[in-house]
Amino acid sequence: MPRREEVARILRDLGIRPSRRLGQHFLLDPRPARWMAEKAASMAERVFEVGPGLGALTGALLERGLRVKAVEVDRRLYLYLLRRFREQVEEGTLELIHGDALDHDLGGWLVVGNLPFSITSPLLEKLVKDGARGAVLMLQEEVVDRILAEPGTREYGRLTVWVRVHFRATPGPRVPRRSFHPVPEVGSRILVLERAEPPDYGNMETFEALLRAAFSRRRKKLRNALEGTPFEALTELAPGLMEKRAGELDPGEFALLSRLYENRDEER
Repeated sequence: MPRREEVARILRDLGIRPSRRLGQHFLLDPRPARWMAEKAASMAERVFEVGPGLGALTGALLERGLRVKAVEVDRRLYLYLLRRFREQVEEGTLELIHGDALDHDLGGWLVVGNLPFSITSPLLEKLVKDGARGAVLMLQEEVVDRILAEPGTREYGRLTVWVRVHFRATPGPRVPRRSFHPVPEVGSRILVLERAEPPDYGNMETFEALLRAAFSRRRKKLRNALEGTPFEALTELAPGLMEKRAGELDPGEFALLSRLYENRDEER
């Protein structure tokens, strides 16, 4: 039986109609999962898997000898995984949890998964805030393009700076649309994130607020975009940078602005 038909049959038996809201697209091609498992094994001995689905990546991770903690939000899939991987659960190499991965502390974990678009940004932000050690993720290709974007390009934005300040980002293989069931509207790509030592930007909340304020009006020069916010004080501290638009500053320059703002705050 062709792999697509097999997956469709399993989903029918489980009473699952793939949810667009949950971004349920199930991986058919085993090669991306093996690539991700191999990369993950070179980075850690245990991983946190987000949304294991039918277990394509889970199986590859376990075959590679990794210990896996996997969180699945769909109870029907969770129960299916308990049956499929009963032996690994009993021996302790796999911990399966029914719930939302965003409710779990990712500190110290290498995070892996085929992420639905709806949780991509929240999860990437959480990787930073929780102190995750890194990630091997399958994302929509346009999201990978955004994270890898350079200043001055259309794709460059707040998420680019937020991720790249905290992680070294390396693109992996592209994954065609036909590699999934049902077929998504866009292709995917694997992204590898390795924790990096960030530049000194001061307080994380200040840095995050600065990015949000700057990119909320990205077409305006920063001195105008930040007018009426606490960060307008930066016009005096860094007049040259404030003549640029948000999309023209590199991550290091944003870190500098955040640090300058914090130092001024302390003096007051």
